[in-house]
Amino acid sequence: MRPKLLSESEPLHTESNPYRSPETIPIASTESRSTTCPVCDHPISRLRLVFPRCKCDVCGRRLRLKNSWWASLLSTLTAIACFASMLYFRAIPPSKPILFGLHAFVFLCLGTIWFHVFGTPALSTWKGAASRTVLERERRQFQDELTAVDAD
Repeated sequence: MRPKLLSESEPLHTESNPYRSPETIPIASTESRSTTCPVCDHPISRLRLVFPRCKCDVCGRRLRLKNSWWASLLSTLTAIACFASMLYFRAIPPSKPILFGLHAFVFLCLGTIWFHVFGTPALSTWKGAASRTVLERERRQFQDELTAVDAD
């Protein structure tokens, strides 16, 4: 049996290079475009930032959540609302400790929720979030690594 010859109109199906970076962003990562790595701008899952050992898939830098203006504002408004509610219900620790504890619990829960929902990703260092100079240095280093890989 003779092998079938490919005609001119039939294109050859070649596999693409699996190590080349994709030309388009995957659909799953475009839905949360606000959560990107501060070093390489690669989209990351917001749920992964909850855990302390989160690393970016592309650049490999350690990331953490940093407080944002919105989270601080909402936490302040929550504290004011809890304090006003405590005054209204006269929730003082000696007389009504359960009601006071409930107000404290609500404030802690809502503050944590605001932090995780509205916090921003930041480059992590041993002392917490990295400064602007450290972040710029890491960005330059990542760009240098990319150009070195592209040159090869």
